[in-house]
Amino acid sequence: MKKYDAIFVGGGLASGLLGLRLKRSRPELSLLFLEASDRWGGNHTWSFHQTDILPQDQVWMKNLISKEWQGHSVRFPSFTRGLSGSYFSIRSDQFDRVMKEELSSSTRLNTRVMEARKDGVVLADGSHLYAKVVLDARGPYVANRAASGFQKFVGWEVRLKSPHGLRNPLLMDVTVEQKEGFRFVYLLPWSNDTLLIEDTRYSSDPEIDHEQFDSDIQAYVQSNGWEIAEILRNEEGSLAIPLTEAELKREPNENGSGLLRIGVRAGMYQPTTGYSLPYAVRLANRLADIRTWETSVLADALVCFEREQLSFQRFSLFLNRMLFWGAEPEKRYLILQRFYGLSQRLIERFYAGHTTRMDRARILLGKPPIPVAKAWECLLDPSREPNRILGNRLLSTLLPSEVRA
Repeated sequence: MKKYDAIFVGGGLASGLLGLRLKRSRPELSLLFLEASDRWGGNHTWSFHQTDILPQDQVWMKNLISKEWQGHSVRFPSFTRGLSGSYFSIRSDQFDRVMKEELSSSTRLNTRVMEARKDGVVLADGSHLYAKVVLDARGPYVANRAASGFQKFVGWEVRLKSPHGLRNPLLMDVTVEQKEGFRFVYLLPWSNDTLLIEDTRYSSDPEIDHEQFDSDIQAYVQSNGWEIAEILRNEEGSLAIPLTEAELKREPNENGSGLLRIGVRAGMYQPTTGYSLPYAVRLANRLADIRTWETSVLADALVCFEREQLSFQRFSLFLNRMLFWGAEPEKRYLILQRFYGLSQRLIERFYAGHTTRMDRARILLGKPPIPVAKAWECLLDPSREPNRILGNRLLSTLLPSEVRA
């Protein structure tokens, strides 16, 4: 029986981007991609800022990009702000088309995996497939509902009866009524009369009340003077927003099982915004450059990659705790409103996961939008034993010494 160099379980963003890089740079590798549905990428829209990835990455990803805009804006009760720089989106239908064109001979759709092992997989029909390396990219684990916050959203892609008047994306319209915690509407103008309207909420409840969401989206449309001619597509999700390191990555690659995990399943995403594309691109570049594709070599590379991201992710988890544990639900927006009043370069580094120590100090300094006592409690990650004992050690990783003094 054939033994593949690598089997990828799950046909999402992380496995697709890595597959493209390997197909183009390592064509000698025998790869197999297994996806339970009939398409790559599910039903999603992935977006990223120009500064989230390197210029050379935009080149090899060019045929995946559905739309580029020159700038975007945010709208809060206290101000509206425009930000420069390109903003890109990848629609899942285009992602699916490109993957089927470039990876068709290596892809099996409508194939459900019952068990993933370090040397292969067991399919739903009982058959076995073998590989030197198995990469598990099946998406996030079910979150601990008692501990996590959630980012839940419902999006309508619509064609309007007349032009909407938007030139660039509106990433956050927070002037809407705040419900279930922090709420905003996200707008992507695909053409002069087509638009993605996405109602997003940072809530403590993972359940989506479709009737309520639909009513609120319709009310938002009417408040802007638009009239829908046709709803072209719907998308929705309820994503766990981790508050502790234990929630971020439930099964680490260093656990000795030999089964390797990538993508959101391995905690490779921005914990506050949920953006996963920058992490997927960096990981694809890192693993595609490895010449020896063996489990032990890749495991070391994955552990190294994860540790490189961890300092920023711990800071982001602290901000998540401030959002969900420290702020009153109806006042959560104040944390984001204050953040978007900072410099554009700082905001860009935060989205990309590259904040400096001075960035972190700048985010935290000044009058906090939550009580100081609650902010201090949020500083400590209860899933990390040393933090409960030595809180100042974590503080030293967040703020430079000259600021602490």
